[in-house]
Amino acid sequence: MHLQMVILGLSLFLVSCHPWHKTVQDRYAWPSFRGHVSNLGVSPTNLSPPLILNKIWHFDHRIRATAAASDGRVFIADWNGVVYALDVMSEAVLWQQPTRRYITGSPLLYRDQVIIASCDSTVYAFSARNGRLRWQYRMQHLSISSPVGYRDLVIFGSHDGHVYALNARNGKRKWAFDTGGLVSSSPAVANGRVYIGSGKPGLFCLDAGSGRLIWTFKTEKGVIASPVVADGLVFFGDYAGWFYAVDLQGRLVWKTRGLKKIDASAAYLEGIVYWADMAGTVFAARGATGEPVWQFPLQGPVISSVLLDDRYLYTARYRPARLFMLDRFTGDLVWSFALDGNTYASPMIYRNRLFIGTEKGVFYAFRSAEPDTLLTEVHP
Repeated sequence: MHLQMVILGLSLFLVSCHPWHKTVQDRYAWPSFRGHVSNLGVSPTNLSPPLILNKIWHFDHRIRATAAASDGRVFIADWNGVVYALDVMSEAVLWQQPTRRYITGSPLLYRDQVIIASCDSTVYAFSARNGRLRWQYRMQHLSISSPVGYRDLVIFGSHDGHVYALNARNGKRKWAFDTGGLVSSSPAVANGRVYIGSGKPGLFCLDAGSGRLIWTFKTEKGVIASPVVADGLVFFGDYAGWFYAVDLQGRLVWKTRGLKKIDASAAYLEGIVYWADMAGTVFAARGATGEPVWQFPLQGPVISSVLLDDRYLYTARYRPARLFMLDRFTGDLVWSFALDGNTYASPMIYRNRLFIGTEKGVFYAFRSAEPDTLLTEVHP
């Protein structure tokens, strides 16, 4: 099958399955931290190098959250705990809403709502249209987990050790599961099961409907990274630097170790899994076997999670901050750009734009070298 047909099929799959699909017709939407409930980390649109700096927004505080986007709007949060809605074309701030403490996790776009966890120990749901508060849920401790939407549930983790599932319409708790350790990981959901890491340490598999424990996979150290579920396997790294592939019954298929801990989440496309560690190495390996495909040294620590389109891989070095665009088949460097401020957030692509924020409060938009037709479709 031609590669363009593959990515088109993936785009349609993401649209039919992504958590906002019942209310949003934008098939290019990026509605959550990793773009899809299985955390694939694959953009439904492709960029062409060299990327061109298009716009810079300056916020009052650092940005650690990865942006979400749909219907011509980008949603982002800063360390002041303020959630913003930006118009991509006019570049205007459409609305902003404060929380009471800083925000690290990413927003979820779900049923016309922007749902986000704050370090004031509260999850908020705002109207995507005007920012009006619809509901809030108070926890025992802060949360830096990025929520995902599944059916009528919003699922996320907390530093109180629990994984929570809330009713997406009113914020009432459906269930909670105690992992016994801090939960910074963001969940992946596939086939009615929730996969999430914990500081316990280990990876937990829960029933999405009830929160019942199905199995636990023990790791050497805590799992901060968010798991990826693809082709019958779950991929994730831990704080000891191990990267694991386990099957859907929780049995180890393969593992490999880097030089330092793994904060960043992996991405997966066409049988290859990609990830980065804090030593600054980007890895590509065959998902089924762990056989190495290539490695690329970024020469500095990486917290930012990798992003894919059908040809390229995108990631950012934390310090000194730099955005990288690699050929995902060969690992060759295609393009890079020095960013102003340490970079914790991950890149996100929306309609021929790549967005990323830094800890200096700088929020960048880069455009593809190709004509910008996809973006203007939402603003005729």
